[in-house]
Parts: sequence; C-alpha cells; structure tokens
Amino acid sequence: MAANREMCSPLTSFNNLDAVSFQGVHQTINANSIILSDGPRAENIRIDEEVLSSLAFPEMHQRKDNVEKPYMNTCNWILELKEFKDWMNGSNGLLWIKGKPGAGKSTLMAFLYGQFIKPGPAKPGITLEFFFSARGTELQHTPLGMLRSLLNQLYRRDPDIRPAVRKIYQDKCDAFGRSKKSWEWQQPELERILHELIVTSARKQSLTVFVDALDEAGQKSAQRLVRYFHQVNESIARVSALGKLCISCRHYPVIARISGTEISVDEYNHDDITAYIRDFLSLDCLFAPETADHQSWDSVITYLLRSAKGVFQWICLVVPLVERKIQDGESPENVRRFLRRVPGELRDIYEYILRNVIEVDYRSHSYLLFQWVCLAERPLSATELRYAISAMHITTRPHDVRYENTPNFVSNDDQLKRQIRAWSGGLVEVVEEKVQVVHQSVKDYILPEGLILLAGLDHLAQESSSTIESESNQIHHCQSNIYYSCLHYLLTEDIDRATWDIIKGRDLIKQRRIQGNFPLLGYVTAHIFSHATMAGKYRTKDLEEEIYLVQQVMAKWIACYKFFYPFSVHCPDSSVTLLHQASGSNLTEIVCHLLSQGESVDQTDSEGNTALHYAAKSGSTDIVKMLVHRGADMQIKNKSQIAPLIYAAGGGHKAVVKFFLYKGLDVNEAAGVSGNALQQASGYGLKEMVKILLDAGANIDAVGGRYGTALQAASFGRYTEIVQQLLDAGADVNMVGGEFGTALQAASISESTEVVQQLLDAGADVNRVGGRYGTALQAASRQGSTSVVQRLLDAGADVNMVGGELGTALQAASFSESTEVVQQLLDAGADVNMVGGRYGTALQAAFFDGTSKVVQQLLDAGADVNVMEQAVSGGYKLLV
Repeated sequence: MAANREMCSPLTSFNNLDAVSFQGVHQTINANSIILSDGPRAENIRIDEEVLSSLAFPEMHQRKDNVEKPYMNTCNWILELKEFKDWMNGSNGLLWIKGKPGAGKSTLMAFLYGQFIKPGPAKPGITLEFFFSARGTELQHTPLGMLRSLLNQLYRRDPDIRPAVRKIYQDKCDAFGRSKKSWEWQQPELERILHELIVTSARKQSLTVFVDALDEAGQKSAQRLVRYFHQVNESIARVSALGKLCISCRHYPVIARISGTEISVDEYNHDDITAYIRDFLSLDCLFAPETADHQSWDSVITYLLRSAKGVFQWICLVVPLVERKIQDGESPENVRRFLRRVPGELRDIYEYILRNVIEVDYRSHSYLLFQWVCLAERPLSATELRYAISAMHITTRPHDVRYENTPNFVSNDDQLKRQIRAWSGGLVEVVEEKVQVVHQSVKDYILPEGLILLAGLDHLAQESSSTIESESNQIHHCQSNIYYSCLHYLLTEDIDRATWDIIKGRDLIKQRRIQGNFPLLGYVTAHIFSHATMAGKYRTKDLEEEIYLVQQVMAKWIACYKFFYPFSVHCPDSSVTLLHQASGSNLTEIVCHLLSQGESVDQTDSEGNTALHYAAKSGSTDIVKMLVHRGADMQIKNKSQIAPLIYAAGGGHKAVVKFFLYKGLDVNEAAGVSGNALQQASGYGLKEMVKILLDAGANIDAVGGRYGTALQAASFGRYTEIVQQLLDAGADVNMVGGEFGTALQAASISESTEVVQQLLDAGADVNRVGGRYGTALQAASRQGSTSVVQRLLDAGADVNMVGGELGTALQAASFSESTEVVQQLLDAGADVNMVGGRYGTALQAAFFDGTSKVVQQLLDAGADVNVMEQAVSGGYKLLV
C-alpha cells in the first residue's frame, strides 16, 4: 500500500459482523466509503525494511564521511568556474572531475556533495552519493557495492519508486526464500533497476548523483561504469528529465570515451595548496616575530608550491617533514637543500619514506604492518591488527606459542596507534578505529614495489623470502605469510567447552561477549582460505604438515563460520570435508595429496555436492581435470539435481565448461530448477558462455527448470544482448514452459520495455496463455508497468483474456495498487466484472490488497458492489 494513501473520513470500524446489516452497508456505499484490509500497509512497511536491509552494508557511507575536510576558503574556486555553472544550471548533464593521484578530488567531491545537501530556500531534490575506496571492504570498491548503496538511498528518498522494487524483491523471495542466505543481489540486475529508476525519479524532481574515485573500482570495472553512466545520462537527456551526474576519477587508467563537461583539479588547486602550506607552516606560530626571516622562509614555501605540481598528497607528506626541520632549528637554506633531495613524484617519495624516514629498528614491524594493511580482505580494526601482527610469530611446534606470548606483543590499542606512525613513516593511519593507508596511491606503490623494498631492507624478511623466484611473486609470498598466521591463530586460540556451548547456542548477549574475547577470530574464519588461494604455490612449505594443521582446524573453522556468519552464502555445511574445501579454494597440492592417500573422489556433503561440484563452481580448472582423471563422476547430481557442468556454466567458467564438453558431457543435460547449462548461462547474462554452449550443440528450445527455456531466462533477466543472440540462433519465441510460461511474459514481469519489443518484433504471440500470470498483459499489470502495458495493448493484447494466478489483467492491476494501469485497462475496454483468478474479480482484489483509489476507480466504472459482503465476511474492516 502506498505510504501517502488518502484515507476516507470519518472512519467507522465494524469488527462485529452483527453490528450492521449488509443491506445497510449497500445503501451507504458512495464516493467516501471503502472496504480495506489493515494488512497491506503493515506488509509494505515490513517489505521496505527488508529491501533496505538487503541493499545496505555497514560501510556504504564510510569513505565519504572520512574524506579530509577542506581547509577554510578552499574548494570554492569550482563554484565560480563557467564549466561548473553551466552543468549546475542545466537540467541534465555529466560532469567529470579529473586529476592526478592525490590532487584532492575526493575532498572536492565531498565539498560539492555538501553544497548540494546544504539547507536553503531552493529545494535540491534528491542527491545520491557513493565514494569508492580500494582500501575498504569488497563492497566499498566494487560496482555491486555502488549499485546497492545508490539504490538504497533512492529507495529511502523517493517513495514513488518503492512499489517497483518491492515487487522485484518479493518475486525473488517467492522464488528463493526470504533467508539472507537464500539469494543475493546481482550486479547486472541492479544496473538495470537503478538505471530505470533514476530516470523515473528524475522525471518528477531534480536528482543528482555523485560518484567519487571511479578508478578505485579497478580498470575493467571503471571502464564498464563509464559506459553505464553515459547510458544513464543519455536516457535522462532523451526524456528531458532533471538528472545530473558528477563523477571523479584519475586521468589514467580510466580510458573510455568521455562526453560531458571535464574539470581538471590539478589545474585549479594552486590557491588551495598555498592556503594549506601557509596555514600549516605559519611563520608567526613557528618563530618569534623578531627572529623570523620571512623573505627566506617565503622562498621555501614557493619552492614547495612549485614542487607540488598540483598534488595535494605530496604536500601533505612533505610539509610535516619541513615542519620537523624548522623545529630542529634548520636554516631556510638547509631546508631548501633537504627539499631538493625529496623526490617530486609520489611513488618516489614513498620509497624515500621507506628508506630514510622509517627507523632501521622498525623495518621488521613495518614489513608486517604493510602486509596486513594492504593485503587484508577488509580493513582491520586496531585491535584486530594487534593480534594479526602477533599471529605472524605464533608457532605450533615443538609446542604452542600463543599470540600474547610472542615477542613484542602490543597489549593495547593506544600503544599500537602510536607505533603505527613510526612503523609506517606516516603512510598508515587509524580512521574510525580502522587501520588503512593514508591514500590509495600508497597502496598502489606498496603492492608490490614497497613490499619488495621492505623485504630487502629487513634482513629477517630477506632470509624468509630467499626462495622467491622473482619480484612478481612477492605478493604470493606475503599472502602465504598471512595464511599461515590465520592458520596458527585458529589452531592456538583456546576455546573452552563452555565457550563452545555458547557459540552453538542462542544467547546473543553472551555471543557478543565472546566475539570481543576473540578479536581476530571473525576475520580468520571468513578469509583464511581466500589467503590460501592467493598464496598459490608459495603456500606449501611442508605439505604434510600443512594438511595435518588444516585437518586439525576444520571442525573449529566450520563451527566459527556458523557462529560469525550464519546467513552468508559461503557458510559451509557441517559435513564439508577438507577435500571439498580445498577443491573449491583451488588448493591443488592438498587435493592431489588427499587423493593419493585414498580419499574418496566422490564423497558428498549433506547437500550431495562432491569435490567436483566445488571445483566447478569456483572455476578451479586444474582441480577439475585432476578429479576427473582420478575417476570423479562428471554426471553426478546433488540433491537439487544440479551437475557440475551447470555450476560451471552459471559461474561463467569457460575453461571448465569446455573441458567437460571435451570429455563428452551432454550439453543438454537438465538439472532440476536450474534447467540446463544454456538456461543457466542465459539467466546470468553470460554472452560468451552462451556462444560456447550453442556451438557445442545446445538445444536452444529445450524446456525445463524454473524459466522453461533459455530465452525465457534471458528475457526475465532483461539481457537484451542474450535475447538477441538466442533469437538470431533460432530460438522459438513462443515456446511455452516454466514459471512465466513464455519469454514475453517473463520480460513483462521484469518490466523490460526493450526486451518486450525485441520479442514482439521477433513474432511473439501477445495473447499466448501459460505460466504464473496467464498472459504477458496480466504480468505487466501485476507489476504496474504502464509502459509495458501500453506496448502490449498496442500490439493487440486481449484486455479481457482470462487465466493465470490473478485471472485478468484488471484484477492484477487492482491487486498491485496501480491506479494508472487500472485506468489504462478500463480505457482499453476491460470488463470490470470479469470473473477469474485468486480473488474472483478486480474489485475483490482491490478490497483485499489494493487502495481506496483503486476501489473507487472500479466502483465508478460499474464494479458490482455485492463483492463487499464477501470481503466483510472474510474478516476485513468496513471503513465508512
């Protein structure tokens, strides 16, 4: 039910069916009386909370909130630029904020966002933001995280777009369940949803989207997003909506066609840098008035400005060093000599800091610190980092040495925070209790150049890494260090029986207390095997010893996973063995050894998955080949009737699929709800995989699985390229099967006008009956999609066709509270009293699940009011 529903007044509630005769009720029906269930409003509130929860993640605003605040009177220059004013005053447009690494782009973006949300007389409309952070969690530096965050914000701020998202969410829950572990939002579907809803919202009010640090999504993702933002901008302009986009990125490596307005920060930030230097190196504060040689020191400031070349980060690193020289009593000439030795490029100055600023005694600590800070799967808290660094020194042979007994264990967070600056030379900081490098360019340098340098400077690290074959393998070696730290921590963390009982129980208060008692356990549980995978061959020092240790922790690891992450899609089943996990983590040496020791190659977990299922799902090609060579059954299906080939196809693992096909697997083998491999690949929008399967002889019209056919799966997913690919390959556009009957109905339920038109152009029968909603028109009406409904009506859809769950298109529109679609259908000749479906008539559907407006529309159109008696008899309230 819409949040802004108009309620009729005055209101009388009849809970006692004997309180009023039905004849009296019939006589009092007029424009101001309705029957309405209390359920829909509460149901929508519940669904809204679930939708927001499914999209949100804790860190989605963290980067924006932690961006350095601009110094007083800085950043204002952009407000006076003609390019910015033109963009600002236009109804739509794409603005690019570009600059060198460290030029201050994020600070400027945060400033602009603040200007847009600043209270003022003019209503700013809706403003959305996402600040990428490669130093953050996975969702902070991936397109998926951006899409989830932006859609979450739009959902909260524009009530009018909520019904469309509710329906998509509800459909997913109906198909896969409401459990957080049942399904996750996928990037392609969110791209489509957000694109359409931004345009929809911008047609009603001004909408501005800020996206910062696009380059921190990685080059491939950034280039894809560049194309995406261009498409969104073009869609906004095409319908003359009030939508603007502001995107920041480096000059390189985001290489793509650039249209719109471009502003280069490093060309305009000279005055801002000057203000920063003069504020930080205020001569009046550093010297007594009678001693300061202002002219000489001004020359130092001038030299700094010239050397910065528009890079704020360079100034932020060098100015504190200059300040220290001044405090040590150095003369202006000596400071200038010092500055001449300081490199002018960021990468060179980072090397200078590692070599010359960090004290020799701290180099071992520095090496460990940068490994964890730059290679951890997510930012660690100061507490976690204390244990992580100590875990590097944990031993299990000849006896256990736990973290608190390791050399130089840091006993509290405050001490660590003080040491971090010394160990990192100022390149690492603690922000909101999370430890991170001060700028993304630091991480870019550390991986791998900085680690190689630190390993060479630290004689202990040099000895331990003497087997490294080349510099390019330094990261693998460091990943191995982290993996063994995790393994040893998990082995030696002493969890007594009482604690295990709490972990396996449901006492949430006690469980939270336990999490505090084992600070690193959550991280180790989630990521130990990720680090093992990334370590590659450098993981294996003593294979038998490693296997022995991992076998020792498997039960503990599974129990901890269920405790810390019970709803994660990656949470292992209690029956998972080391062979399963090693196969899914691409740990080739372990798999080979276990098989050579007689492990059953086809052992299953409680869901019926074998090691081959795990390897195929993760795309571990070498392990797939090894398992098959050792006799693994390639056709074995789990309890969901899914074979390894289906997992590989759905995951886009081309090499694995090609291997299975080479070995003679039937490309058309069906797999329960997932259908065959072609349907799986089509449903995930995997164009290259679809081609591989078609070339291998996949039956393009094979029927089975939830979506019936590959074309229906692609249509439901709104994958226009896949739809065209399948049509070009000869797919039958009118094949019936699956949940939505036809591809046209699937496209209609997904509200994809483009795919609907593709299918109609290919000869789709607009009145073909089948599937959950009977016809495509009923499906589109159920979704309240005016554009798809009109497209179908224009194509000759029978407005009174009966069939499917909701009987008629009018009943479906009434059920979905869509006054616009109801009117469309009535204008097209819909019979308001047509009988069929779950609710019998459109009016009864509106009484049970619709709105007062829809009820009145139907009554005005001649709906039979006798349906009210059935509604009241069903326990619904009469509102007069």
